[in-house]
Amino acid sequence: MKPLTLFLLLTFGLFIVGFALVGLLISIGGPNFLVVLVQIAMAWTPTVAFAIIHRKVYPGRSFRQTVAGLFAPRLRVLPLLASILIPVVATVIVWLGYSVASDQAPLALVADLSLGALVVIFFDGLIRGPLGEELGWRGYLQNELTRRFSLLKASLIVGVIWAVWHLPLWFISGYQGVDLLLYIVFFAVGLIAFSVIIGFVYNRGKNLIYPILLHQMLNFSGRLLEMDELVVLGGVAAVYVVMAVVIGLVWLRSTPQKAAQPARMVGKSA
Repeated sequence: MKPLTLFLLLTFGLFIVGFALVGLLISIGGPNFLVVLVQIAMAWTPTVAFAIIHRKVYPGRSFRQTVAGLFAPRLRVLPLLASILIPVVATVIVWLGYSVASDQAPLALVADLSLGALVVIFFDGLIRGPLGEELGWRGYLQNELTRRFSLLKASLIVGVIWAVWHLPLWFISGYQGVDLLLYIVFFAVGLIAFSVIIGFVYNRGKNLIYPILLHQMLNFSGRLLEMDELVVLGGVAAVYVVMAVVIGLVWLRSTPQKAAQPARMVGKSA
């Protein structure tokens, strides 16, 4: 079996197993800490899958060397700022826009959280999201696909796969009927557009820290708003689509640029 196919099967298969295990634990009244641990493990399935197929993709190199290579390129100011600010700006646009449209005070739409709660939310999101996912999605999948397709097309494919990977979670969102359909559309479109943005920033900076920061700020900034989740999802999805279209037009009109360096090209073999 080809490494890419095996990676996808493992990533989706392990995630579904974890999802089923969480459901079982909840149904039998299992301890909450165990549920949380399985949920964290689910977020790390792309990394686990990459670790399993690693020797097939990069023979003669340790997984640790590959990971170190993905973080080796020197950090650059503009990609770093973009990684932090893009999700924040998108959230602020939705926040202020909804405040004006609903005639509510902006501060009334912000969650009342203590500093301690903010720290917990930040690191909880980091562990349950980008730290476990991005090594697989961008560190392996994005780099592998950019060897076969243009950077724009590779980013779109990663976005579709990334969105579909979340499918089991869509059906426990609490929404039903039209609201569930809107939730799925907003979620999927937003992630696909955001994947294009990640691909653009990652291509400029080469370091995996940028996708991790973008992903983290996407999750974190959204949790600071005390608003209907559908409104937030729909709003940020619209903003990201506009950004992605602009980026796509720039890519299509400019001279093709070198994609992010594949992990196998960084560092020395063992």
